[in-house]
Amino acid sequence: MARLSATIAFALLSVADAANPSPFRHGKHARAGAPSFNTDLIKQNAISITNQSWEYGALTQAVIELETPELSVFSFAPFPPRTLLHAVPDAVWNVITPILDAEQPDAFAFIDGAGAAGDPSAIGPAVLLANTVAKNKTWAYDVQKQLNHLLYDVPHSPEGAISQRESEVQYWADAVYMMPPFLAYWGAITGGKNGTEQLKNAHLQCKLYREALFDADESLWHHIEGGSWQLHSLWATGNAWAAMGMVRVLATIRGSHAAWELKSEQQDLIDWVNEILKGSYKYQTSNGTIFNDINLPENQTFADAAGNSLITAAAYRLAAITGDKTYIPNAEASYELVSQSVDEEGWLNHAVNPLTFDTPLTGDIRSPEGQSFVLSLVAARKAYYQTL
Repeated sequence: MARLSATIAFALLSVADAANPSPFRHGKHARAGAPSFNTDLIKQNAISITNQSWEYGALTQAVIELETPELSVFSFAPFPPRTLLHAVPDAVWNVITPILDAEQPDAFAFIDGAGAAGDPSAIGPAVLLANTVAKNKTWAYDVQKQLNHLLYDVPHSPEGAISQRESEVQYWADAVYMMPPFLAYWGAITGGKNGTEQLKNAHLQCKLYREALFDADESLWHHIEGGSWQLHSLWATGNAWAAMGMVRVLATIRGSHAAWELKSEQQDLIDWVNEILKGSYKYQTSNGTIFNDINLPENQTFADAAGNSLITAAAYRLAAITGDKTYIPNAEASYELVSQSVDEEGWLNHAVNPLTFDTPLTGDIRSPEGQSFVLSLVAARKAYYQTL
């Protein structure tokens, strides 16, 4: 399959915003050395508490990115996956196998999404990757059912946006991490005209969700719009989901058979991720903190190390693709802050309760997705420094 060369990646470089108000705008380039994380403990904890559809998606992707970067979409040549040379991590098999084995023949999704149409598809890329090894016909059928459900059963907007909800058309920033990367990965694995169609559709979904959620004044996305209720907050984790989802789509397209054909789509994705980074880091404090409601003052919100982790992972990933180091000093500050938020037992603290959106973790409550976000952050930073 044709692959996008490094020269194209640099040709797609976004123009840095000269007016970036970040407190780190004039800081010197970050050093490669920084606090380390006990990723084994963090991963074990993530596995022990992950039990929801979107959490499984975040976990499987984080493990692939960290343990077998050669199999991630961020590798130099991700398609076809080099599973003959690099084994799919055990943790990925241990997640997807019981889920798929438990799936009923009449089910339309990999796993129950509790009303969310997009969340079950979050494990789709991991299933597709693993099935290049397993070659399980039932799994292949499950993938097609999940794809068809999104394309034909789930409510769509008049413009073609696939709803995040089964019951009505509603846009969640979270959905951009769940659905578009699955559509794109299916397209890249499948190849040909049908594959290109879904690669284009992945870009289209990002475009339509951005049109529904983007706040141009703040350069950030609202959390939920449309439908019978909304959450207009500029939620850190929502922006993180969107940024990382779009970076994954970008990497998938640029590593696919359609890379040359979809150059403008890649530039769109670069620009859209940069928007979120600009808005997020505009409000970053001098010690690297990003607040749960990004644009609110400290006395009206709280620090969120979970959303901060994934936003920063997206920053490292985009910098590795484009060569634009604009936000690396910001990313380094956040990386060091997050390292201070993980305790000696491998638990992320100082983060949002992901089920309430607007309250911090308290007592024994933990964040499954936050644990996985830290793994994605560590993997992204390591990959960035390997490009220098």
